[in-house]
Amino acid sequence: MSVQCCERDRGTTLVEMIIAVVLLGIIGSAIAGALYFGIKTTTNSSVRLDQSMSEMAVTRYLTGDILSAEGPVTVKGSDATCGSATLKFSSRSDATKATKDVVVAWELSGTDLLRRTCLSGTQTSQRVIATGISAFAPATCAVSCTANKISVTFTSAAAHDVAEASWTLAVTRRGATS
Repeated sequence: MSVQCCERDRGTTLVEMIIAVVLLGIIGSAIAGALYFGIKTTTNSSVRLDQSMSEMAVTRYLTGDILSAEGPVTVKGSDATCGSATLKFSSRSDATKATKDVVVAWELSGTDLLRRTCLSGTQTSQRVIATGISAFAPATCAVSCTANKISVTFTSAAAHDVAEASWTLAVTRRGATS
């Protein structure tokens, strides 16, 4: 008895297998490219969002500190009140106080921008206001500043494909002597 093979039962040829592998490679490459582009875009957007959030946080806190500062602003000062810092502001904890008993100190520690508060010479709080900051520099004063306008320049560190971003905060003080 002889069995005849139908054309339908003959299997796949080498040419068909090569075409299938090539098509799968093309489709796989397109999917991998789309995934890579999506992940890269998401990462870069996240870095830009972090930079923006840092800028907003610094602006919020530092503006308030500059506006409430009484007398000169200390730049790159180191003394017994609140340790060393890039910027220091003195004010009163209560308007009825005769002396300035609150010191707010700002400094860059690695890439973290720290804000310390001291009351009567004792540190009461320390908080990271922003991360990913590569530079923090007052642009207006040399050592002690009594100017009406205080300017501070910040630089966010570059990350992934996002370049570093710089911004300057300029605040006009109320009641400053100059």
